Amino acid sequence: MNRRSAIAALAVASMTLAAFGSDVRASIAPDEPTGELRVGEALAWMSWDPLQVIRAGYDMAWFRPVYEPLFEVGPDLSLESTLLAGWDLTSEYLDLTLIDGITFQDGTALDAEALKFNLLRARDTEGPSQSLFASVADVEIVDPLSVRVVLATPTPHLPYVLAKDAGMMVSPAAAEAGTLETEPVGTGPWVLNTDETQADAQAVYDAWDGYRDPSQQRIARIVIYPGVFGPEPFAAGDLDISYFADPQRSAMEGANGAIASEPYGGGTLLSFIDRGSGGVFEDVRVREAVAAAIDREALNAAVGNGGDPRAVPVAGDDYAASEELTGHPFEPDRAESLLADAGVEGLSFSIPVYPPVQAIGEALQALLREQGIEMELVPITGSIFAECSSGKYEACMFTDSASHPAQMYDLMVSAETFLNPSGVESEEVAAAAQAAFAEPDLATAEPLWNAWYQAVFNDDVALTYLVRSPVEMAYHPDRVETPNLTFVAPTAIDFRGLALVD
Repeated sequence: MNRRSAIAALAVASMTLAAFGSDVRASIAPDEPTGELRVGEALAWMSWDPLQVIRAGYDMAWFRPVYEPLFEVGPDLSLESTLLAGWDLTSEYLDLTLIDGITFQDGTALDAEALKFNLLRARDTEGPSQSLFASVADVEIVDPLSVRVVLATPTPHLPYVLAKDAGMMVSPAAAEAGTLETEPVGTGPWVLNTDETQADAQAVYDAWDGYRDPSQQRIARIVIYPGVFGPEPFAAGDLDISYFADPQRSAMEGANGAIASEPYGGGTLLSFIDRGSGGVFEDVRVREAVAAAIDREALNAAVGNGGDPRAVPVAGDDYAASEELTGHPFEPDRAESLLADAGVEGLSFSIPVYPPVQAIGEALQALLREQGIEMELVPITGSIFAECSSGKYEACMFTDSASHPAQMYDLMVSAETFLNPSGVESEEVAAAAQAAFAEPDLATAEPLWNAWYQAVFNDDVALTYLVRSPVEMAYHPDRVETPNLTFVAPTAIDFRGLALVD
């Protein structure tokens, strides 16, 4: 099933969710978790509160051992869950029913009260995810294990929102005590060892003896190192699994590594955020010119690991995409002409970059320079969301893992989202979004969302894709089984069911 058919399956009025672990392993789990798994990640954690995720999906790599989201996005992009017994989505509400007997690591029950607390907390807590819950009018308790999320407007993508950071269930007791920033408390198989965890050095997780499904706890201890990744520590045997930058792929394979891949890794988008009055990208011709000046085939050859070089969502893979959606392919003469028509000479702009997109930024910078366009890269280590919403930059690069175009609209395009600091949204884009949101049936809404894609990528050019690559991490197959990468977060491993090799 591809992304198109998986999302269309949401039109089914009611679904029962099968339990979903990492993947079904052929071998039988040991009686007790054993061994230590060492993982290298690009960035350090900045908070243990999932609602304070500030670097797209990269922070989720640290959350996965401790927290579990309400929904999981399976390998075919279907929705599954280890926490829900069933769910029902309409244009007016989302009904959720929990599996009985689940508890948090502090002994608090995951029941309807706790579920309501988490959902309202996501709606009411200022942060990167808040805008995605704007349609939640109320959460009503139906019975001890069930709630109804009352929707002010149709929100067909809400289950996918709940598959990410904002859907990770936290203990209400820990949240109310104000300790989540430093000590996470979830329903997951491992607990954070706060005595051995050291900021900017390592996070240590021990198997939780109260987890409901010991068969998913096959590793006794997980240690994740921030900023320790790539060919050298991997070849030296310091890591069992490692993040790597795209240009390092051959070196990782040369270090006796195998590559774990999530086939559809979304992509990296360039957002032209300075579209307000007097802004560098106020004129749509300037936005079109930059989009047309990007040689995506060369960019993908440099950093894309064989990704798709198109500048738009892809028909047959992305929900609502069509062959008519072309974006602005590489046409350097047209780019030059557009800038001349707009009266722009020596176009220059700046973007913030952090380690996971550094290689893409440098390759893009070189390609645009060949076309006479200067793009300054400003290195950052903190919040990409905070930087991009600050108004200090003319454009930003984002990792896109939106399963539904409505997620992309709410987070990047809407005049109300914090990632659109200029507050500018064309009438065509707004009207297309309004029409698509008004149609609750996903199959019927598909051409309406396609019209929205046309407005955003073809006409208004608020966004353009740069690289569409599979998510990949390297691992030593003689030490650990193939890790299961999660679609919704670029480097987050689902450790459940994963085992070390004897």
